Amino acid sequence: MSRGDSVRGVDASGGAVFRKIRGRDGVFALACLVAIGLYVLLAAALLRQPPSLSSDDGFNFARALTRFSVLDFSPHFPGYPVFVGLGRLVRLVVPDPVSALQRTTTGVALALPWAAAWAAWSWTGARWAALAAFGLTLMQPILPALALSGLSDGTGLLFFVAFLALVLLAERNAGGSVAAGLSLGLSAWARPSYGLIQAGAWLVVVGRSPWRGSVILVGAIAVTMPVLAILLSIEGWGYFREGLRFFEGHTLVWGNTALSGSSDGAGWGAVLLERPAVLALLCLYAGAAVVSLAGERRRVAAPAIAAFAVSLVWMLAMQNPDNLRHLAPTLMLGGLLAATMPGRRAVRAAVIGLALVLNSWLAATTWDLADPRPAPLAAASVALQDRAPALLVTNQGVGFLRDRLNEVRVYDLFYPETAHAGVAASDLPAYRLTSTPIPACELAAVFPGRAFGEPALLLYRLNRAGPAPVCEWEPQ
Repeated sequence: MSRGDSVRGVDASGGAVFRKIRGRDGVFALACLVAIGLYVLLAAALLRQPPSLSSDDGFNFARALTRFSVLDFSPHFPGYPVFVGLGRLVRLVVPDPVSALQRTTTGVALALPWAAAWAAWSWTGARWAALAAFGLTLMQPILPALALSGLSDGTGLLFFVAFLALVLLAERNAGGSVAAGLSLGLSAWARPSYGLIQAGAWLVVVGRSPWRGSVILVGAIAVTMPVLAILLSIEGWGYFREGLRFFEGHTLVWGNTALSGSSDGAGWGAVLLERPAVLALLCLYAGAAVVSLAGERRRVAAPAIAAFAVSLVWMLAMQNPDNLRHLAPTLMLGGLLAATMPGRRAVRAAVIGLALVLNSWLAATTWDLADPRPAPLAAASVALQDRAPALLVTNQGVGFLRDRLNEVRVYDLFYPETAHAGVAASDLPAYRLTSTPIPACELAAVFPGRAFGEPALLLYRLNRAGPAPVCEWEPQ
């Protein structure tokens, strides 16, 4: 073979490799452009939504940005001090508490896809895994509800995903362990109800390396001690008494949990059967967790697998199925496990593709963000103000509505006998605000939700002005 033939052979071979690399890079670049385009569209839609409150918990958080007191339900126990502190930082720029609260939760929700991509890259070093984690988190059906709820779920998840991303760094040096511990502590005090989820992941690290787990614990304690000192300086020992009262009440009385006396029997099983796409997504993510546990990356993924399993059990046993946002940690962690699942490339691509299809279908059928509008509860308060003076029976945002509606007497449906007696004895127009259809009553208005996890509220007329029979309405 001549020297010229050899050179031509090398050129041809190098050109083929170049074209192959360029082709792969081109596909990846195109996928990134699509993902960034969808991200910009979602961010624009969320930022156009007017600031509003969607629940009593959001109302309590808004009050906490002005005056913090757990004993005064500003907010309720355990206070979520990291989330409130973050909201107060935003309030330095956005003075209105409601606006600051929504800007905080929207910013956090929009940071979650980037955090998921960081965690996936940290675990695998694979750009496609990072892009898949970004896409699955971006299209997670519950993401807009986390952004618009004014609640702490997204902030707790953001710091927890940061902890999962830092776990590998913690294996290399003590500084990484401290950073992981600080993230874990911030997650714990942003969303303390994720405590068992956080503990499950940490215990896996302890099982592998007690020393590294101890350093992480030191980092978490470095957050916990000053936060606890601030809480006790504000509330005193009454903070712990309120904690016991709140835990007993949420678990056994009003929380609509599996252990609660307020449960109406329509638990998570019924909720998921009514939403087969969500059930299929959870099953798919559970399969990805099993594969990850058996694969070569189980050491890396083990903390997230433990957190996924604990979050699923915690949700089924201790969370209210009326609030679909409680699916957030399970869906977030499941998407991360699917994106980083080991095994054959074709199988992984099929799992990620099916998860994207399910997420996209849920988003397409439940998101309604094109026209900016307030939360259903806020819209209902405006409509009821126009109908004053009147009576209202509800279990939706009772504290918020009592604060906003000076000329409307609001009855808490947790006390149905009082509500029935008040409606029967009054000549004023009476209304029922609920998320459950009541066919026997006259529908006065509908306040549609904006996203998955934010149900529409229905306003029913219970009687007419003057003496009139009350329609048959269920005291739930």
